[in-house]
Amino acid sequence: MERKNEAREFISVISRSEAAKVYISDIIYIESEARKIHIHTADGNYSAYRKLDEIVDKLPENFFRCHKSCIINLEKVINMKDRVIYFECGDSLAICAEKYTKAVQAYKGYLIRNEKNSN
Repeated sequence: MERKNEAREFISVISRSEAAKVYISDIIYIESEARKIHIHTADGNYSAYRKLDEIVDKLPENFFRCHKSCIINLEKVINMKDRVIYFECGDSLAICAEKYTKAVQAYKGYLIRNEKNSN
């Protein structure tokens, strides 16, 4: 996977059966399971054998690592309540209390920064 520095940045997903360009702005969240990552977008899901650590630093600041095996795109979150993160696409993720507190803090910061920028 690599990140291109163009008008629309993307991550390359290459596996035995698939080669795809996934735009970073389209990513809702990324999960890892063993040595495989699963990238969730509104248009579909993509999988590749990679470590989450290999791509976390390539993502912009609106992405937040809410626990060891998951990165969320704060732009795609619509609500966080009772340790569950709800996304625009209808998906949701439950996370532990400790990580939920940090995720809520990150989301609040994101909302405050972007509310100010939208004026």
